[in-house]
Amino acid sequence: MAVITPKNEKLNKGDGSISLQVKGPTELFLAFDEDDEKEAGPYQVTMVFADGSLIEATTAKPLAEGESDSVTTADRAVKFLSKKPAKAALDLVGKNKKKGANGAKDMTLSVQITGKGNITAMVLTDANGKGWDTLPGNNGRWLLGVRLGNKLLNAPKGGAKFAVNGTKNYQLLMQDNGRLAAKKGSLTLTTTWGDGEVTETELSW
Repeated sequence: MAVITPKNEKLNKGDGSISLQVKGPTELFLAFDEDDEKEAGPYQVTMVFADGSLIEATTAKPLAEGESDSVTTADRAVKFLSKKPAKAALDLVGKNKKKGANGAKDMTLSVQITGKGNITAMVLTDANGKGWDTLPGNNGRWLLGVRLGNKLLNAPKGGAKFAVNGTKNYQLLMQDNGRLAAKKGSLTLTTTWGDGEVTETELSW
């Protein structure tokens, strides 16, 4: 996909990636070849910033007032958008259940959550069963931060409970326990909904 300025300047690097500074309102055009899919769409666009935060937009027609997007509890799904953990230009979570800066940059993962209902807990574990969670209190795991846009959803004591209605992308933040920066690894994300349903998602790299 090409990213083009109003002056017809293509911003992509030789490998197709982009990296640009944005300050204030910025108009950009997205160009892609879809000759065989003329009726495809609508499209969802996700912009990823250097600190790992996400901003989303869609070409879908906005729902009218009172109109339902038809997402139900049966549509619940959680999937990783990241291929592996990455270091973020953020320091929002600490070791144990400390919320706030601790002098070390956070690691980040992006996930997409679809469904309808309340999420009451998220637990991220490595191959040894250790890891991070959104549960308050000391249980041997470190804090798992959940960020939507620029808002950290965790309460002051670390817990995070939030409503989901539709599809949104979230950023997970955690301190590296020595395994996240490894060349190879695996993680399991367990998401618990308000009615007791559990969604489990795995990531290997």
